[in-house]
Amino acid sequence: MEPLNILSAYLLDLAFGDPQWFPHPVRITGKIITFLEDKLRSGQKKYILRLKGAMLAVTVVGVSALAAYLFLTWSKRINSTLGVLTWIFLAYTS
Repeated sequence: MEPLNILSAYLLDLAFGDPQWFPHPVRITGKIITFLEDKLRSGQKKYILRLKGAMLAVTVVGVSALAAYLFLTWSKRINSTLGVLTWIFLAYTS
């Protein structure tokens, strides 16, 4: 079933692209990065800034993965078809 899901997500991307009105997950992730970067940046030493940069990367990737996982798990529990559609939607928006 996954090859069909991937093909469906690909075809959706070809057909619709990234509409400006749609709250795209990449835009949301960018806003999270900007927010956290503003909070973490300061005129500190290089090694502290690198550590904060690593913290930022781990946090953003972790939050993104957790949100996708929870969204998929929640939708699968409601209905298996909804789980497949959610998978396709997440793949399309990625």
